[in-house]
Formats: sequence, C-alpha cells, structure tokens
Amino acid sequence: MSSLVVRDLLAGSVAGTVTILVMTPLDTARTRLQVSGDKYSSGWQVLAAIRKEEGFRALYKGMLAPLCAQAVYKMVMFSTFGLTSRALEELHLSVTSFPVGFACGAFAGGINSLVVTPVELIRNKLAVQKGFVNLKYSGPAAVIRDVYSQSGVAGLVSSVVSTLFAKPDNADLT
Repeated sequence: MSSLVVRDLLAGSVAGTVTILVMTPLDTARTRLQVSGDKYSSGWQVLAAIRKEEGFRALYKGMLAPLCAQAVYKMVMFSTFGLTSRALEELHLSVTSFPVGFACGAFAGGINSLVVTPVELIRNKLAVQKGFVNLKYSGPAAVIRDVYSQSGVAGLVSSVVSTLFAKPDNADLT
C-alpha cells in the first residue's frame, strides 16, 4: 500500500473521530429536542439541562458505534477521493479545477454510500425501537439477519439511492 493511501486512510480516520467528538453532544441535543415536545426551546437549553441533570458524560451516550462507523466512512471518502484524484492527475487533469474536484468528490461519496447505507439502516431500525423489553432486534446482528433473510444483500443496500441524495441521517427506515 502506498504511503499516499496510508496517509489518506489515516487522515480520514482522524477526521471521522474528530467529527464524532464534536458533533455527538449536538446530535444528542437535537434528538432530545425533537422528542421533547415543548419542554425545551433551544438546543443550548437541552445541552445545559443534560449537563446539569445527568453530567457531562451523558452528552456522549451511545458514541462508540457512530465513532467506529464514522472513522470507516471518512477513511472510505478520503482514500477514494485520493485514489481517484491521483488517477485523474496521471491523465493530466487538475484536481484543483472545479469539475475534476467535484467529480472526485461525487465518486467518493457514491462509493461511501455503499458503506453508509447498511450501517444507517441498522442504526435506524435499532433507534426506532421503544423501551428495552420484548424488542424485535437485540442488536446489529439481529437486524442484519432479519433484513438478509427477507431480502438478501439487496435489502441491506435498498435505500442507497436515497443515501446518495440525502444526508446519512435521512436514510430509509424500511
């Protein structure tokens, strides 16, 4: 593996880790604000309430799974972009030009959607379950088994088109 690919993989992994460390408290506040009804008037009010009532650590509840997945997402994006841009540079196309840079980014995003889609499907199916007793899915493996038994591999990537045109948070729940 070339040093440039290793650099891209490392840069992507670090970017993913930093993204999760910064964004998890904001995602936690956003989610709680969405389900709280009229209890809070802003995300900042939610953050303050969580810190006061549950402590600072509560802002990072459930961070491990997204942290691992985000590192993979960024590694795929950075390495695909790097490989694509270097291949195009060998054809004497400048990645600094908007159309070529855009094409590299679009291709990297398309490849990444193949990774993001099943991960988001699993996360969403687990997230919409209420309570902790008599759950349909006991964890990610149970989701994979269920979706695969019903639809095969196609079921795991069935919403890839919506993933291509939307943020991963908007991945299809079906």
